[in-house]
Amino acid sequence: MLSFSASQSLKMREVHEALDILKDAVPEDTYILVGAIVNNEMKEALRLTIIATGSKAQVITQLELN
Repeated sequence: MLSFSASQSLKMREVHEALDILKDAVPEDTYILVGAIVNNEMKEALRLTIIATGSKAQVITQLELN
C-alpha cells in the first residue's frame, strides 16, 4: 500500500515517478494499492507512507523526486 499526503500542488507526474521507483524495487507480480490525502497545510511537503508485507524486496530508505 502506498499513501501520498500532500497539498493540491502534488502533480500526477510526481505520483507516477514514485510508483515507478517502487515498481523497480518489488517483484513483478506485486499488487500495489495507491491512495492520496489532500492536506493543504503541508504546502510543498510530501509524506509518502509505504506498507508492505510478505516480500523479500530491497528496502527503499529514501526517494528523491525532481
